[in-house]
Amino acid sequence: MNFQKTAAIILAAGKGTRINAKDKNKVMFELAKKPMLAYSVEKLRQIGIGQIILVVGFAKDSVVDYFKESVDYAVQKKRLGTGHAAKIGLIKLKKEINYVLVFYGDDSAFYPKRLFRKLINTCQKEKAVLAFLTLTKKDPFGLGRIIRNKKGEVLKIIEEKNATPAEKKIKEINMGCYCFRRDFLEKFIARIKKDRIKGEYYLTDIVKIALDANQPIKTIKIKNEDFWHGVNTRKEFLKAQRKIEKLNG
Repeated sequence: MNFQKTAAIILAAGKGTRINAKDKNKVMFELAKKPMLAYSVEKLRQIGIGQIILVVGFAKDSVVDYFKESVDYAVQKKRLGTGHAAKIGLIKLKKEINYVLVFYGDDSAFYPKRLFRKLINTCQKEKAVLAFLTLTKKDPFGLGRIIRNKKGEVLKIIEEKNATPAEKKIKEINMGCYCFRRDFLEKFIARIKKDRIKGEYYLTDIVKIALDANQPIKTIKIKNEDFWHGVNTRKEFLKAQRKIEKLNG
């Protein structure tokens, strides 16, 4: 399938406080002598994605100096959350783009190319306004939970900090990797409201916004937990290094 009319907005503006990033953004930390973000960008190029937009902020020069003019950039001057970052990225979209991937630059290094293809194809063939990846984790602490009804239909995504004790027991998590129909995202992203606890705009809220508007969504449950590897701490970074060394043999 041709993906020239699909773009990718990669969120890479965070400060990386827990990993103590200083002079470079954490997405530029190296795994096997290559920035972790480079793995995602290379796979997108290999499947023929039409446009790649990096949303940069903290230590943005470390990202721009590496990728130079091979990608487009959107600058998030104030860190107001993932919904705000995605909205900034949308401004840079080319006119011919119809679908938009949105995901994080610090947890996607291990996504295989077929996963991106499957996500885009699902969104298009199922005529959904958005499709996103979920994963069942043994230890879901700190991650957004997938709330479903008795029929198994998604109701919303709830962040850990906002979850009830019962919701925190749910092990199915949001991987933070979405494919949107462009017209839907541009229209409905403005409906995301500022979180009363953190004062940020969460992209996860758009799932419930879509459902409340009776818009069709799809989820893809990923069975292989190794595909997703968040890097928020030094411990997680070292684990990612060991994982990629093992893969490289």
